[in-house]
Amino acid sequence: VVSGAMLPGTYTLYFAEYPWEYIPVNERNEITLTTGENDLTLLMENTTPNGSESRPYPVYDSETSTTLLPGETLYFTTFGMDYILRVESSLVSITVGGQTYLAEDGVIEIRITSENAREGIVFAINNLDAENETEVTFSLLDPPGSMNNPLEADLDTPYTASISAYTAIYYTITVEADGVLTFTTTASENSVCLYNLTSYESTEYSEGALTSSIAVSAGDEVRIEVSSIGVDAEIDFILSLTPVEE
Repeated sequence: VVSGAMLPGTYTLYFAEYPWEYIPVNERNEITLTTGENDLTLLMENTTPNGSESRPYPVYDSETSTTLLPGETLYFTTFGMDYILRVESSLVSITVGGQTYLAEDGVIEIRITSENAREGIVFAINNLDAENETEVTFSLLDPPGSMNNPLEADLDTPYTASISAYTAIYYTITVEADGVLTFTTTASENSVCLYNLTSYESTEYSEGALTSSIAVSAGDEVRIEVSSIGVDAEIDFILSLTPVEE
């Protein structure tokens, strides 16, 4: 609400404050006045989450509990691109991407993905009981191979990482002796970084390089980030350790 004389012209309105969980459609809005105004009221769209399809509840935690009314469907949205959605209940179904999933042996566990992390992923939880409320707890888990849930790797073992463009797969390995840990591949479209989680040292991203190495000590845990250079790729690799010569 603006009170007082406003001359004709274009004005930009910025959000300075808004209620908790209100999500502005735009952080700023432009209006054009063709005639002078003494008082002006501009109505903004209410986007406060309410569990509807257009205003889903945001999910901030890895585990969330909610109560659904008889026959109710509630919509939720994540922040990120790739999760394992797990629900331990036979009383609900999950709808995501136009497909509905039912429980098998009392558990629904599906992988949900998005091409844009800022847009997130919208999914619905449907109460299958038309007469009773249902309490349900669901979890968003990091998929195997993600940074927070890396795959375990061994020395001198061939691996092949199937990687989509602009994504990465993560592995970890704990070395048992001092030496130099070396990543070797035949795939020139690779981009690799070795990060010693114990000493906090890392290599540069070696785009297209067939080998990459880092110094390690016994007991060090090393994270291996394997990504592709803008293409879908099958990247083969093997990890080897060259001991320090006494």
